[in-house]
Amino acid sequence: MERNNLLVRKIIIMGILSIFSFGLGGCFSEQIPTKNDIVGVWKSQYGETLTINNDSSFIADNLKTESLYRKASKEKINGQGNWEIVKKKDVWILHLSFSIYVKDGIKNDRGQGFPLYIRGDGFLGNKLPWRIHSWDEDDFDFSVFKKVE
Repeated sequence: MERNNLLVRKIIIMGILSIFSFGLGGCFSEQIPTKNDIVGVWKSQYGETLTINNDSSFIADNLKTESLYRKASKEKINGQGNWEIVKKKDVWILHLSFSIYVKDGIKNDRGQGFPLYIRGDGFLGNKLPWRIHSWDEDDFDFSVFKKVE
């Protein structure tokens, strides 16, 4: 009788541990931002717009250079180019490669690249919905883009 109780206890403990480990696995499993997740129109709290196209091109309207260059400025950038998703040191990046852009009313076609950071919800920032941040730190007042289309 005591042997049966011990067996039942072991089964119950193993069941609880299994449920707990599957639950934690869901918390720490990484979601990968896909092309379908990123394609669309994104707007920031400052009225900046990124249109990310399926053919890996993008159009940027009124991007704050303060966010892109990491220094105080009131300048805006408008332009177009190509984008790609890359992973660098456990961080997902939307890399924008401008082929042409206008900054301070001056047209520039020499190419310029900027990283934007892809983050999600959840404890580790890896759950849908995705957001695009112009900086990888939380304690700065940089742009946060949310998908609107």
